[in-house]
Amino acid sequence: MSEYNYPYTEGAVGINMSKILTPGFHDKVKSGSGRELNVDVTEKSIIINDVLDNYYHLQALFNHSDSSLSFGIYTKVKAKDKKDILTIKGRHPDFFAKHFITTALEYFSNIGVQIEQCKGNWPPGEGNYRKFMKLFKSGVDPVECAKRTWTGQQFILNGFGQIARENIFPLEITNKPASITASFYRG
Repeated sequence: MSEYNYPYTEGAVGINMSKILTPGFHDKVKSGSGRELNVDVTEKSIIINDVLDNYYHLQALFNHSDSSLSFGIYTKVKAKDKKDILTIKGRHPDFFAKHFITTALEYFSNIGVQIEQCKGNWPPGEGNYRKFMKLFKSGVDPVECAKRTWTGQQFILNGFGQIARENIFPLEITNKPASITASFYRG
């Protein structure tokens, strides 16, 4: 069993990733804070949802056709729901986005899956989308906009620092695209 550097303190916070990150693991587990989580791990995905509110989730999905890893990470309280009882200080007590990205990349490497690119998909209203559009509207190049998002910075820190204009969709960015997808490659 591999050891993963994801925060976990029984009775407090986090997820014991070393216990669950095995292909074929599918079960309900207790998190560090005592919340019940649905966990489904395969050779192509890691999906972790809070049982009480599946808005809060961590997902890493591998696409074999382009060797990409896409993430769906929702750890912070919904903007319209500031008094969400699941959160402490506006975030889920067991979900740590930065650590999840690193842990997911390590998991797939450990089981022999070669990741060539990491994809960020940012719908309107999401923090990365807002950051990208704010920079874009102020005249910043789309590649630099993508690199300056929180997700872009995490991909770069994990060795996926190459991105070109043709790796950002839509290619023609208007004032309000439906969503933005950016692919970051190794290097």
